[in-house]
Amino acid sequence: MQTFRVTYAISTNPNPGPNEAFESRTDISHLELVIPAIGAGQAKTIVENLFGGPRRCYVKCVYPA
Repeated sequence: MQTFRVTYAISTNPNPGPNEAFESRTDISHLELVIPAIGAGQAKTIVENLFGGPRRCYVKCVYPA
């Protein structure tokens, strides 16, 4: 298993609809988490699911740590 550094932002809208734009603030964007995963896709999915799914959490980049 590899370790990945994931950069993400969390939405300020608690219940975003499918047609709403992603909203965030500077204090909850550019966050980083180091995740052990099999691949970059799995690391992205883990972080999104930790914070409520892809509508609530926007993963900006994933790279090996």
